[in-house]
Amino acid sequence: QLLNNIYAENLAQAVQLALVSDHAVGEAFNITDGRLVTRLEFIQTICQLLELPVPERHVPLGVATCLANVLEPLWRWTGRGEPPLLCQARIKFLGRHLDFSIDKSRQKLGYAPAIDFQDGMQRTLASQMPDARGNTVSVRIAATTTDGIATEWSASGRTITFPEIDRAAWVGIE
Repeated sequence: QLLNNIYAENLAQAVQLALVSDHAVGEAFNITDGRLVTRLEFIQTICQLLELPVPERHVPLGVATCLANVLEPLWRWTGRGEPPLLCQARIKFLGRHLDFSIDKSRQKLGYAPAIDFQDGMQRTLASQMPDARGNTVSVRIAATTTDGIATEWSASGRTITFPEIDRAAWVGIE
């Protein structure tokens, strides 16, 4: 199965392009990191970055779906706030082919993902580490429509740096 992913900075870039593009008015766009990733590559990347062994066993999709159909109602019935480890959302993500074309985004918006899958995963996992450092970043865009209506778009988020990941990225570079 193939997966499309989106790193937050790539999504923010696409939103910013759509906000200033006349071609975006009234349109919907698919946004991804621009490269299909196999389920195996996705799992191997996470395991490699977290220094964990890659799982060697798998549950057939049909069996997983049946189990999820039993576990989800059981979790709700017992009042648990979190979904079970095996649930329909995870099965859809890991068990189905998810391929979305971003050709329209490339052509109409000039979208070109800046962060590739490997770097995005590294940064995402680093942001979850205890000694990750973050800075809040905010952007505010205000404009007036041709009808004279004042509009405003704002967003904020955190940029994350993780000293160990940063050092690892520079190993071997002189």
